[in-house]
Amino acid sequence: MPRDRLLPLVAPTRMAPTTPGNHMSIELLIPLALSALLQAPAPQAPGQNGVITVRGHTFATWADYVSSPYFQGWGLRCGTVPRETPRNILDQPLAPPNDCAYGSTSPQSEYDPTYILDIPVVVHVLERTNGTGHIPEARVRSQIDILNEDFQAIAGSNGANGNNGMLQFHLATVDPNGNATTGITYDVNNTWYNDGGNYWNSLAWDTNNYLNIYTNDAGGYLGYVPDLPQGGIVGSNSDRVVVLHSSFGDNGPIGPPYNQGRTTTHEVGHYLGLWHTFDGGCGSASNCYNTGDRICDTNGESGPEYGCSAGSSCGSSDPIHNYMDYSEDLCMWEFSPEQINRMRCTLEHYRPDLADIGGGTGPANDNCADCEPIIGPGSVAFDNTGANTDGSADCNDGPSNDIESDVWFCYLSFSSGTATVSTCGQTGVDTKIAVYDYCGGNLIACNDDGCSLASEVSFPVSSLTSYSIRLGNYPGTAQGAGTLTVSEGTGCSSSISNYCTSGANSTGGAAIINASGTASVSANDIMLSSYPVPPNQFGLFFYGPNQINAPLGNGRLCVGGGVYRLGVVSSDSFGIAMQALDITSPPQASGQISAGSTWNFQYWFRDPGTGAGSDLSDAVEVSFCG
Repeated sequence: MPRDRLLPLVAPTRMAPTTPGNHMSIELLIPLALSALLQAPAPQAPGQNGVITVRGHTFATWADYVSSPYFQGWGLRCGTVPRETPRNILDQPLAPPNDCAYGSTSPQSEYDPTYILDIPVVVHVLERTNGTGHIPEARVRSQIDILNEDFQAIAGSNGANGNNGMLQFHLATVDPNGNATTGITYDVNNTWYNDGGNYWNSLAWDTNNYLNIYTNDAGGYLGYVPDLPQGGIVGSNSDRVVVLHSSFGDNGPIGPPYNQGRTTTHEVGHYLGLWHTFDGGCGSASNCYNTGDRICDTNGESGPEYGCSAGSSCGSSDPIHNYMDYSEDLCMWEFSPEQINRMRCTLEHYRPDLADIGGGTGPANDNCADCEPIIGPGSVAFDNTGANTDGSADCNDGPSNDIESDVWFCYLSFSSGTATVSTCGQTGVDTKIAVYDYCGGNLIACNDDGCSLASEVSFPVSSLTSYSIRLGNYPGTAQGAGTLTVSEGTGCSSSISNYCTSGANSTGGAAIINASGTASVSANDIMLSSYPVPPNQFGLFFYGPNQINAPLGNGRLCVGGGVYRLGVVSSDSFGIAMQALDITSPPQASGQISAGSTWNFQYWFRDPGTGAGSDLSDAVEVSFCG
């Protein structure tokens, strides 16, 4: 019966690890332990009258208790009872796969983390009538952030030095009845807060399709799960993770050392089929997949390690940095590769309806590596419907640090100065925007509600430098579509705006022209570009004083009144054509660009894949300043 990282406000029966020679009936062991837990007197709620009572001893604070010799001496921080065989496993509807069975592991390459598995979560917050146990939404969301940091070894987080399991968690956005939801429920019930009354039968969402987490007093523990999925609990209402409310989320009120959310990480490890690193003691080095924690790449350990100092109980360093030990939260930062393999095997064979495969079903720019290019200033459409959340929870603007269902753009700046990225007035989505110096790099700027529920962020840029833009919705709000605009400037009063819509060319897209830079005559930093155009084809940029709209080739000629042609260029292999505009060297004297003048620019290009063999971009109007 997995009951973990215990604070013994209740004294459940503690069973020794079972062996073929000492085990009692498995069918009796679990009911007895549950009976001891659920029939014990209700614990005193911490903080009601200034003390915490544990087995007749009183402590002024949680910190006093967990630093006392009783916490470790009673050996009740975790109630996971290791067993060599599961209960009635042959009666379970899902045959036990040998790759990640209850008592053995056989790692296989097909379970290696090569793609994201995304798990929807519902958090049920159970409170007393006096308010004890309440958790603000922001702290709930911070716990989901921590799960993603730990299971994905996200850079810059406490779990960064670990191994990326490519397991992703998000608060459910749709409940079992198809209604929109925040993925958080609140209930006030003293019995349920005390972990009694079979609350799961009243509150559980379909446990095949949702990870159900409950926060209350956890029966006196820091957290627990009733059983590993290999034991046959999957699909029942009782299939759940329970966490002490005060140790849930970032900077939980329990205080150090158990206030950084790793209790939940530990329990979700059990929920996904992992044993403690010390279960079964040192085990056998020659038979490590069938003894100990049934994993060979975790060092053997005779018993739990508290604190942050590694012992050597089995001839090697105890794995104090592993999430499945009992170390302090900030000392935990890894699952081993074989633990990850076992968890992903468990999802496939024992929880087949729980996780969705991330990537491939969302937008094309769902991942930073597949970002949509933005060449200089301009506007692009976005739609984050169906997108996964794969960025770090590092945008600390607004109540939540996370950006949900994010899509990505790779922006190339054509001028030095300030760039502004905005969805203001261009979407009904409650957006959040973050900008990084590269994929997985440093956060440069972020914004939540720059203009009502839309977002706008400005940041310094250098000419011809790439930046990663992350755009998504505020956690728990709806996904959707809109327009993202990027502008550049140095304070010179100028304007750049596109007109005259172009049609699709042989690439399948419509060529858009960008005039990037400050439009300052003195700066002379305008860079013309067009994308997408057929790769490796000739073309030319041209400009003129008037705006027209006439057919030409497969497109529309939008510049007139005397046209000035710039030099011939060739598009690159990505379908981007670029040319710097040198204001000091016009094609003709009459084409001299000066402060206060307005000119229109367009790009003509060869397109052998179309009937006329040529096409044009849309056009851009540039008003120049001094």
